[in-house]
Amino acid sequence: MNRINSSIMIFVVFALASTDVLAKKSGKSAKSVKKAVEVLQLDVATLFDEVAALNFTAVSADCSDDPGSLQAAIDASSASGALISVNGQCNPTQIVGKSNVAIDGGGLGSIVGSSGDAAALSISASQNIVIHGMQISANGSDRALSAKAPLCLSLNPH
Repeated sequence: MNRINSSIMIFVVFALASTDVLAKKSGKSAKSVKKAVEVLQLDVATLFDEVAALNFTAVSADCSDDPGSLQAAIDASSASGALISVNGQCNPTQIVGKSNVAIDGGGLGSIVGSSGDAAALSISASQNIVIHGMQISANGSDRALSAKAPLCLSLNPH
């Protein structure tokens, strides 16, 4: 599966997880939005138009050049959400007080913890967080993931 198809899949999972937000933005009922997403009757162009209308930030975080770029992308994400494409090995990352954030490693991204008490990936006071195609490793830390918020995970098992 290429990165574009993977990103579309993330959007569909994200849309299913946030039907209330999409319904409010579109003026439709949550049930009708969910049904539309489930049967995928929207063509790709319409899907991208819907994403654009929601004003999501779409950014790349190249952690192979800057290991802190994932954290910077999360910190800079807009209030309406972000689609973050990740490459390389990222520093420990915190997601606090964010909504509608999808992080796609495409099987090439990872978050590696450092020794100590902090988790490699810590999520709190957030909602509609999707992590896809990422490897999360404790690397000397007691834990790889600390989530005090609902999230959807599809991690890279390698």
